[in-house]
Amino acid sequence: DKVVAGNNLAYYDELSGHWYVMRIYSVEESNTAAVKHVTTANFTNLCLYSLAHHYPIATTASASTIQTAFNQCFNATGWTLDYQTTNVMTPSIAIDGKTKASTLLQTLIQTYDVEIDPYVEIDSQGNITKKVCVITDKLNNDVVYNEAVFGKNMTSIKRTTVSTPVTKLIPYGANGSTIAVVNDGKPYIVDDEANQKYNPDWQSGLYYEAIVTANQISNSAGLKSWAKDMLKLYNHPRTYYEVAVTPNFNPPLGATIRFKDELIEPVLDASGRVIQRTISFANPYGNTVGFGEYTTVQVATPAWMEQYQNALSKAVDEAKKDASSIKPVALTPDGNNFTDTTQTKRLILQAWEGSTNISSYIDSKGFIWRRYNTDGTVDSSYKRTGYLINVASNAVGTLHGTIESDYIQDDPEIKLDPTGISYLGVYGPDDNGAHSATQYMARLSNGQYLTSRARDDSGSSDTMFALQDSKFAVQSVMLQVHGQHGGTFGIQEVNNTVYIWSIVSLKNDHNYILVRFPYLAGVTLQPTDKRVQQIMPLKGYGRINYDR
Repeated sequence: DKVVAGNNLAYYDELSGHWYVMRIYSVEESNTAAVKHVTTANFTNLCLYSLAHHYPIATTASASTIQTAFNQCFNATGWTLDYQTTNVMTPSIAIDGKTKASTLLQTLIQTYDVEIDPYVEIDSQGNITKKVCVITDKLNNDVVYNEAVFGKNMTSIKRTTVSTPVTKLIPYGANGSTIAVVNDGKPYIVDDEANQKYNPDWQSGLYYEAIVTANQISNSAGLKSWAKDMLKLYNHPRTYYEVAVTPNFNPPLGATIRFKDELIEPVLDASGRVIQRTISFANPYGNTVGFGEYTTVQVATPAWMEQYQNALSKAVDEAKKDASSIKPVALTPDGNNFTDTTQTKRLILQAWEGSTNISSYIDSKGFIWRRYNTDGTVDSSYKRTGYLINVASNAVGTLHGTIESDYIQDDPEIKLDPTGISYLGVYGPDDNGAHSATQYMARLSNGQYLTSRARDDSGSSDTMFALQDSKFAVQSVMLQVHGQHGGTFGIQEVNNTVYIWSIVSLKNDHNYILVRFPYLAGVTLQPTDKRVQQIMPLKGYGRINYDR
């Protein structure tokens, strides 16, 4: 009798620890020959229902913080906003007074790139005391759930790939504004790389076009920036996974899951965020979890990196096939002698397969350390995992490091992200008889750079130091006689004077000295110059750096 249009029903979600209220917006009742009476109720979250029946007051376009914009959207709705976001964007937001708050909410979520979670607080008597809407950068972003494996906690899986890539995007902002004024007169942006990859007619100058509209963005530059983000979402085929899971596998929305199925073609080994959950209270075995692929952006990989990745992949495969091929290597970067009882020493355990270091492909739990007492018995109280541990001087006995091959992963714990590489600039040689290749570079506090190059045309093995501005234009040079190759050096800045820590050979032989001297523009510095401070002799050649 409570399942009536206009009523609300609440349910408790154990994963989030919150109560959610669902508004019944329609009810259908029907009779059939087989079943005398069937009632079908359709629900929506109470927050969205409230916003769908609210029109925010009109405001003129202005640069708005996330708090200002969402407060205007939720004003007079009875919902309290809980900001759990670090967002500091200030896009231009305008409200026309004719747009539903629910529609405006979708625009704000997209504009500020945030996610929401609307729930209610209920007291012990069952009364709603507060209606809360959390605004966060990524819902449950810190939750990494157990992996889903077919035949274990996945009972079925469906993979859907939609190939409707967009390679030309025409964005419209508030009042039909375009990006033409900030885009060389063109009201559109294109992705030529994606177009060549997915459009067979690309040579004819054709693109796959689409239009996107952001009614709340009036600034042309902001509209173009937003459109670039949108193009990344749609410039490639998108894949969606729907997984039927066992009742005890119930990840929260937004959690990151790794899921595997070796029987599907091609083999599935992927990770993604949970974007949809279907919950059945009547039949828990009907629960499903949906994973979405948001931004698979293809990036160009340098040839050397491809070769390195191929070598790694091959080594990891070999290690999986034959765990005995893994060679543990222990490193002691701090040495193994203790000078006092307060010292600790780092121990590093690496995993090598042949000549390739595969340590980054092993979960930290796979590096296992055990301690043996002096009588040969195992110290059961000592349990450490991880590639790096610190030991104290009182740890008398023997430490054994082992590697558990079951923790080998297909994806590395740490990997280089090529999208983070930025172009700094380019410069030509200022040779002075030096080699054209820069040996080493250090950035100064004022944004300038100091570089070194080897100079051995006269047989004296000199080093040329060059002072270059922030755009790499050479400002001045200095020559260090018998500087020996100039492989590395250290920089120390004292009262606006740049000191170089390096090495020098007094007689151009195999005896070297650690030295410090100021950078002196236009000077050829002899090894015996009084401005060269001799620190200490070295036992052989040295590579120098300076920890600031």
